[in-house]
Amino acid sequence: MLSALEGKSSEGGTKIDCERTGSLFAGTSGMQSQFLELLVLILVLLSTFTIGIDPYSETESRLEVAHLRGTVILQTRTSMDALGFSEFDRGALSTIDIESHPIVSSNCADCVSPPTGVRLQGSVVVTELIDQAGRLGRVEAELSITYLREQLDEGFISREWLSIDWDAGDLSTDMQIIILHDPPRWNPPNRYEATF
Repeated sequence: MLSALEGKSSEGGTKIDCERTGSLFAGTSGMQSQFLELLVLILVLLSTFTIGIDPYSETESRLEVAHLRGTVILQTRTSMDALGFSEFDRGALSTIDIESHPIVSSNCADCVSPPTGVRLQGSVVVTELIDQAGRLGRVEAELSITYLREQLDEGFISREWLSIDWDAGDLSTDMQIIILHDPPRWNPPNRYEATF
């Protein structure tokens, strides 16, 4: 801080002592200087308190995937075999167009709570299928995947169901998987929100 400031006024040379007034507003009266310092202090305090306060906002709705569309290249032998294309060369293109819907099952007689989950349904078109004779093929299929889980109190899951239905004519297949958790599996409600 400046201890003294030399200057000239219109009446002649005068010396202004900044230590005596205790502010940089030299030349103003002590009352104005104190008022300005108090005003700056209040502005700093107000800005500090308002930084931590979030303005009111509507509750954010939880975003969920409703539609999935894309192309997958089946580069590995395992990916081709999983879809029933063991007699074709690797490298087929699988184009998917799937919608997602939340579901609740009411048909479970021995459930503690109604199972809830998601159903993925849509079409899958596999092109660039080349057999050992070099012929080009194409498969159009309907895919339905249903996942359900029975949620107990306090974030525990007692049972899970996974159903996969691949409807592709001669290559059709379906699979049912039921997982019984004993003891129930812990699944906190915000488990996957920490990654974003």
